[in-house]
Formats: sequence, C-alpha cells, structure tokens
Amino acid sequence: MIRVGDKVKVNSLADPGESEVADRVGAIGIVKGNRIVDGSDIGYLVEFDDKTVAWFFAKELAAV
Repeated sequence: MIRVGDKVKVNSLADPGESEVADRVGAIGIVKGNRIVDGSDIGYLVEFDDKTVAWFFAKELAAV
C-alpha cells in the first residue's frame, strides 16, 4: 500500500500520450497526496526532485 510521504518509482503509464509524464518512467519521487479517480481507482500526486508534480494510478507506481 502506498501512503503520503512514501518514495515511489514510476514503473509504467496507463496512457503514455503526454510526453512530460512519459519522460517520468523510471523516475523516483515522493507521494504528496492521493484521491479517488475514475470512480473507484486511487491516484497519487508525486513530486520529483525538480519540483514538478504529476498524478499517477497506483498500478503505475512501486514503493522504493
């Protein structure tokens, strides 16, 4: 289970269409928040070392 404050690695993307987010595959960041997305799935707001943030589905992330 992923929690706010956990360090995570972006393993894959459900929709790799957005290049800024696609460039984050393999990157490590810190979970800054979560919320229910798409009606039942959980999404996580991840902040990276360069201070950019992006939302990811749980299945796209792995705890480090």
